[in-house]
Amino acid sequence: MAVMKFFCVSSLFNVVTISVDRFLAVHLHLRYRELVTHKRVIAAVTSIWLLSAIISSSVFWDPLLFSSQVTGLVIKTVCLIVVVIVYWRIYIVLKRHIIQIEGLQIQEAQQGVQNGDLSNFLKLRKSALGTFLYVLCS
Repeated sequence: MAVMKFFCVSSLFNVVTISVDRFLAVHLHLRYRELVTHKRVIAAVTSIWLLSAIISSSVFWDPLLFSSQVTGLVIKTVCLIVVVIVYWRIYIVLKRHIIQIEGLQIQEAQQGVQNGDLSNFLKLRKSALGTFLYVLCS
């Protein structure tokens, strides 16, 4: 029973840790490698396993099953809230990046029209359409 609880708790904490890691990768950009080092990852994994061992061993030293269930419910709820908040923040960051990229693409398209690239594009499009129709008919 305690071993099963240990693996369930450690799995739950690993899911939370992975979601936080993804958020840091999206949010920190180029500073990610500087802040998320190998030693810090090892420390995080070790803490997850130790905390999971402490929580799962509470079956032995906690005589009240009710308080153990309440603690489990609180831990699950907190983990769920953290994961939802982190993925919501990831969504906001990615949405902002998409808007910035689209803005740059519109600026490039407007500069291309000003430079006469539009007429060249229209010629290439007409040529591609003619080639497609020729292949389709033959």
